[in-house]
Amino acid sequence: MSESETEKKEEEKKSKTVEEKFAEAEAMVPVPCPVIPESVEKILATLDQLDKGEIDEFDAVQQVTSVMKEHRKVKLEALKKLESAEEEKGEETATE
Repeated sequence: MSESETEKKEEEKKSKTVEEKFAEAEAMVPVPCPVIPESVEKILATLDQLDKGEIDEFDAVQQVTSVMKEHRKVKLEALKKLESAEEEKGEETATE
C-alpha cells in the first residue's frame, strides 16, 4: 500500500470514530418530558413568586413542603391501588 492509501484509511477510521462518538453523545442527551407533573408546576410557580418578591423565603419553603407532602400522598395511594390490582390479578391466575 502506498502512503496516500494508508492515510486515507486512517482518516476514514478517525471520521468513523468521530461519527460514532457523536451518535453516542446524542443518545446520552435526555429527551425532555412533554408533560410536567402538577406538583412540579406548583413548585415552579412558587419559585417565580419568590423571584418576583411576592412571597418571602419562609412562605416559599412552606408552599413547596406542602406540595411535596401532597405529591407523596398521591403517589402512595397510587402504589396501594397498583399493589391491590396486582394481588387480585394473581389470585385470579391462581384460581384458574
